[in-house]
Amino acid sequence: DAVTYFVREVLPRVQARIPGARFTMVGVRPGEAVRRLHNGNDVVVAGSVPDLEPYYRRAPLVVVPMRLGGGTRIKVLEALAHGKALVTTSIGAEGLSLARGEALEIADGADAFAAACIRLLGDPEARRRLAENGRRQVLERYEWEAVLGRSVSDVLAP
Repeated sequence: DAVTYFVREVLPRVQARIPGARFTMVGVRPGEAVRRLHNGNDVVVAGSVPDLEPYYRRAPLVVVPMRLGGGTRIKVLEALAHGKALVTTSIGAEGLSLARGEALEIADGADAFAAACIRLLGDPEARRRLAENGRRQVLERYEWEAVLGRSVSDVLAP
């Protein structure tokens, strides 16, 4: 749901203001509906990858547009631990003790989500501040071996 929603409802709004904006989906076993969204141009469905690091390194912004679901928000914590600015929904941030607007952006609805993405993509300084604060808060508040299956020294390694 999150990926199809983002590609169909949010990405076109972002691209109307930022032509050339691209979306890459990385995740285990994407369903057929998600795989069909891949066009190799502005929507890339990478699926399962052996190493997430290159994807995080290239991404100016990470989105977690969850509208459904429960459990731990591993994708949110992981992206923040990698020092990435992040936009998610209220559901995507549910249960996390992270400061809205300081550690991550929370936006519900396609217009608000697109506006948050557009603002951050157009403001490298705001993106940097959000990424630094998000990383600091996550490292202070969460046990990394349980969250990522790696020690904190692995997460902090350059």
